[in-house]
Amino acid sequence: RMRSRNVMPNFHTYNTALAACLDGKLESTVTGSKIAVEMLAAVNQELRDGLVGSAEYKSALPDTYTKYLARELMKQLRDNWRAGDINMQVAKSTIRVPLLKLVDFTKSDSAEEARKMKEKAAAKKSEDVDDTEDVEKEEEGVVYSSVSSIHRRMEV
Repeated sequence: RMRSRNVMPNFHTYNTALAACLDGKLESTVTGSKIAVEMLAAVNQELRDGLVGSAEYKSALPDTYTKYLARELMKQLRDNWRAGDINMQVAKSTIRVPLLKLVDFTKSDSAEEARKMKEKAAAKKSEDVDDTEDVEKEEEGVVYSSVSSIHRRMEV
């Protein structure tokens, strides 16, 4: 609903959605895992592009409550596989992975990765600019030569 209105969720919104998934059902745990994937994508985008506006209202970086909710969802998932709702190996390899990433998230490591991505993008952009400058110089040379040949024809 928020995305249809072109409003991006912040960590409060993600926390509310994750807390709503703590009802003991496997379907809710799967939904919580999907929400964790979306939150991690929003965090990566925020680290890549930078935060615009107030961190309280715009930031998607997980806080300690987010990590607590992710741990509780992992406990709920463990209860689900103990009850036989899902195979343990499947749960660990699919549903649990985004929740672990959310718990293990640290701002410093992610910020370092984002900085490296920015440097790569800047290096690629500078290469593109150099190529563009070379093409522009060649185009200027072609235009100059065609103008000079036209000028010579007009003199004769």
